[in-house]
Amino acid sequence: MDLLNLGEFVGGALQEKVNTAMQKVLENMRDPNTPWKPKRHINIRISFTQNEDRDDRRFFRQV
Repeated sequence: MDLLNLGEFVGGALQEKVNTAMQKVLENMRDPNTPWKPKRHINIRISFTQNEDRDDRRFFRQV
């Protein structure tokens, strides 16, 4: 089984979304008007579906 490469998964769209989410987190952490203590999170959900014959796969991603 090959490992997931975010730069190649879904044509690089997932990597782009992760980068955007990371930028928002870093901006929030630098903002003096936000609390310093809470942890920040980036949630990534990748769903996989297949047909009954298991010869067709679909991927859905959400960041």
